[in-house]
Amino acid sequence: MVTYEAAFLLWWGLLLFCFKLGSRRDLDFKLRDLELGVLANANHLAQTEQNSLPVHKTLDHFLGHVGSPALGQLRDQCVRALIRNKVLDPFRFDGQFVISTDGTGYLSFKERHCPYCLEHSNGSAVYYLHPVLEAKIVHPCGLALSIGTEFIENPLPEKPATAPAKLTDYEAVKQDCELKAFLRLAPELKRAFPPPSAWRPIH
Repeated sequence: MVTYEAAFLLWWGLLLFCFKLGSRRDLDFKLRDLELGVLANANHLAQTEQNSLPVHKTLDHFLGHVGSPALGQLRDQCVRALIRNKVLDPFRFDGQFVISTDGTGYLSFKERHCPYCLEHSNGSAVYYLHPVLEAKIVHPCGLALSIGTEFIENPLPEKPATAPAKLTDYEAVKQDCELKAFLRLAPELKRAFPPPSAWRPIH
């Protein structure tokens, strides 16, 4: 059995997005050509000495155990380091960062994925959605650096047994929305990015 270091698996997962691959399986199908030098470059990025590339199920298993909160904390640490080291200073406006928040589509299913799906009727088709609210540091040059994510979730109320099963317009039935999600996200952003005077050194 091969044991992979956490840093290597994190970079392996990031490569999926860096190369704009369509799915985790594409890691197996598109990055295993030895002439690409992916293994050597992944080792260089992670500062590891792995002898082989993992299969996509290994990455899935690893991320399932790590969980999204830990990855979110890692993102926050990286952004705080960039701010502390003044790397992002050229992108300030009047001395401050410009933060943009907006909802965006994340997952879409043809069948209900979980009780929190948003339900959208489009003619005869029904879609179950998981949108998210993203907060990003933005700049006209094209910079869009994520600093916060909040799911827009909607556990729909149960329909009365006597009422006919009928879907209404998405905007009419949704309980959660970008504004409500922002009210949950704002305190998290304040905790993750307090005033610089409150920052503590990273050991």
